[in-house]
Amino acid sequence: MLRRFGYFSIAMFFSGLAAAAEAPPPPAKMTAADIAAIKLAVSNVVKAYGQYYTDRNARGVIDNIFAQPSYSVSGAGPVVNEPAKQLPQMEANMKRMADTGWVKSVLVKPNVCVLNASAALASGTYYRYFADGSEHSRGSETFVMAKTKDGWRVVTLMFHEAVDKVVTCND
Repeated sequence: MLRRFGYFSIAMFFSGLAAAAEAPPPPAKMTAADIAAIKLAVSNVVKAYGQYYTDRNARGVIDNIFAQPSYSVSGAGPVVNEPAKQLPQMEANMKRMADTGWVKSVLVKPNVCVLNASAALASGTYYRYFADGSEHSRGSETFVMAKTKDGWRVVTLMFHEAVDKVVTCND
């Protein structure tokens, strides 16, 4: 019995070494220029999201903003944004908002937190407007972003309960 345990232990030890040898190396330290470039790229995606939404271009949001699959999280819990259902759901939401007089959405100065070379958060307060420029509504949201083969994409969109509560970071 001891001999079997000993062989098993040795096999597990070498299996662990093999697994450790296959682990990726630690990432290189990002420079200030790397971080600034990521912040700009992520901010541009968030800005494009607002423009696609304002243009009522659900296909643009799905094809150019969200990773597939992606998730949404509200106070009701997480939802998987299934690609087959995403377009009709987004179009219906855009129509519902337009029916209330909404014409434009803007996320003002999102806070972008670079987590690593492939992950970032963008958080801010969005404002929705009527045609006369008056405020329709506002809310806050946080985008969990990932760098994909297609560029920076939203992997999770979280809606905040508190209207002006945003995620900040220390750079």
